Amino acid sequence: MVSHFLKLSKKFLTLCITLPNLIVLALLALWVKSFYLQIYNSEFYADKRNQLVERTKEESPIRGRIFDRNQIVLADNIIEYTLEANTEDLNLHCLGKVISENLKFYLNENDFTKLGFINKPEGTGWVSIKTNITYKQADQLKKLKIPGLRVSLLLMDKTESESPLSKPIEDYQECSFIKSKLYNFEFFNFKNHCVYVVGGRREEMNLSCLTPKKFKPFKEYLKLDNQQLYNLGITSIPTTKKVVVLYRSLNKEEITKIVNLENFPVAFHQHAVNKRRYPHSEALAPLVGSMGRDSKRSITGVELFHDKTLAGKPGITKTTGKPSTGEKFYETVITPTEDGQDLYLTVDADISNMAYVHLKKAVCKHFADSAYAVVLEAKTSRVLAISSYPSFNPEKINSTRLGDPCLKKTESADSAVLKAKADKSDPNSVPSFKPETAFINIKAITDEFEPGSTIKPFIVASALEKGLITPESLIDATRPLKISGRRALITDTHRLGVVTVHQAIQKSSNIAASKISLMMPHHQVYNFLSDLGFGIPSPLELPGTRKGMLPPLAKWTASDQASMSFGYGLTTTLLQLARAYTVFANDGWYIEPSLLSGNSGEVHKKRVFSSETALKVRNMLHSVTISGGTAEKAQVAGFQVGGKTGTAKKSLGKLGYGSSYRSFFVGIAPIEDPRFIIAVLVDNPKKDGYYGGTVAAPVFSAITFDALTHTTQPLISAESFAVHSSHTLP
Repeated sequence: MVSHFLKLSKKFLTLCITLPNLIVLALLALWVKSFYLQIYNSEFYADKRNQLVERTKEESPIRGRIFDRNQIVLADNIIEYTLEANTEDLNLHCLGKVISENLKFYLNENDFTKLGFINKPEGTGWVSIKTNITYKQADQLKKLKIPGLRVSLLLMDKTESESPLSKPIEDYQECSFIKSKLYNFEFFNFKNHCVYVVGGRREEMNLSCLTPKKFKPFKEYLKLDNQQLYNLGITSIPTTKKVVVLYRSLNKEEITKIVNLENFPVAFHQHAVNKRRYPHSEALAPLVGSMGRDSKRSITGVELFHDKTLAGKPGITKTTGKPSTGEKFYETVITPTEDGQDLYLTVDADISNMAYVHLKKAVCKHFADSAYAVVLEAKTSRVLAISSYPSFNPEKINSTRLGDPCLKKTESADSAVLKAKADKSDPNSVPSFKPETAFINIKAITDEFEPGSTIKPFIVASALEKGLITPESLIDATRPLKISGRRALITDTHRLGVVTVHQAIQKSSNIAASKISLMMPHHQVYNFLSDLGFGIPSPLELPGTRKGMLPPLAKWTASDQASMSFGYGLTTTLLQLARAYTVFANDGWYIEPSLLSGNSGEVHKKRVFSSETALKVRNMLHSVTISGGTAEKAQVAGFQVGGKTGTAKKSLGKLGYGSSYRSFFVGIAPIEDPRFIIAVLVDNPKKDGYYGGTVAAPVFSAITFDALTHTTQPLISAESFAVHSSHTLP
């Protein structure tokens, strides 16, 4: 036993001797290293400190602007400021009144709630938080320097309750002599003794202003639970974020006004960023496109398709300086920055805005899913407007207009069918609707549809061109038409009897159009439709352009040809439909649309019909808009116009056709000297009709009137109009 104790004693003595030696050796090693760095090799490190360092950085180019044909800015670059506040030394929860008074023009109620702003607690009088705390706790709380919080010595009576008197100890002589000894004694064993208490007056103290640095020790020193904190007005824990973004997208004037506020209890920081600005916002958003909220990535429209042209090329700059002192001696440009090129579009911003307003009214009036329009300059086929509603805010790409009251409609029967079909995971089901992306597309070039009766003028023009009919030729539309291989009979909305070709267009007869189409061989109709651009993509410089579908000639049957004569069995886009009507506005010349100004003066066109045929059909189109036609609501005060209505059931893919419709009108104005071709589509109207003449024609009329009066075209009377052709207007 004794020997074992001796062994342990020796080990302990050895350890006591070794441990100090190790500490001494460690300190000696540190001293040697310090001597080597600071004295022996000091010149080497001094030279390192003074050495010049070269660094390269990328310089961002300025993105090109986008203009309309009148030099109106459609997309521009601005510097926006982000307002930030440092929360390490200040709790934003205490700034409610100050911010509401000074930033009420910049922050709304949601911003206040998100940031946790509350007002200063109301009421007056003394609030006692904690009694009987130690000198050490009292000393720590004093060091926190919380505004309005008082740590005081109070006189307590041991014979009474453990609540402090209402006056601080300085007013009592009984305890004044023991203040210097309080550190060593927590309580004193005599009748009247002194303790530390924590409290303050309500009008002076706002504990909701505790910063993150002060909140934690305050809670720990006083050992307060959440209920006690709540009773003191601390309704939320201070944020742990060092920097909180108060507001984005402020201009120079606004940010200057805020940061110069006097006696503002927060240190503001301003952060400048280059942002893309779109003055016409939603009206031109799908066409012009967007760079997103952060203006760093092109997402859609012209911004996306012409991104390389607009973006430019970044440059590289080499900077030489001393990192130790922050000195910069010189900068060398390695690769110069190439700013983006400006783009000039053929678009007219005013006409686009007008079209957007009228489309919105149509959607609201008819409870439609959407509406869109194309406006072309008749003689050149330049795009003046491609508008759609609903749209989106291009500066906040995720903010579609789904919340608009006009769009809060009940689900259509067709939508329910498609949804049920998709829920079965059928590979043939129609793709589901994605509202977050549906409105950023340029629907006039991305949405394909069966054009309905708007195709009939081309069928009639083809037969006129081949000399098979004249405008006065009679067509028997008395009975429904039965086509071999077709289950359903071809009928008209109203029984028309025997009609002329002119009346067949005016009254929109399906039977007459089918009979006229079947007068021609398959290849002849196919060639005419192909020459008019159906089934061929537009060369327009926009993303997502679709070409529609014109069935291969080898698969045509008599039934297919008859169906296509009144707009079923083929698909097109609204832009394709509008460009096809250029043949009637330009005496038989088909002209490809263009969007960019200044590329070349060349107009890509080809002759499809003779001028005589085009004039005859244009005469028929005028009759559609006068008394007895299907589109009397397309009339424009002071102008003579012409056009064609269309109404088509919406296809459900392999499920056939549902109960929803698309309403169309494609028109030319003025009809005697065409200046505009305007195509309108209203998708799935649910109220006050669905026929093209009832729903789409009034939209055409409104857009046309605004476009013609906007361009200061002299008004003409109906009596002064005459179309010189072999057929007289009825």
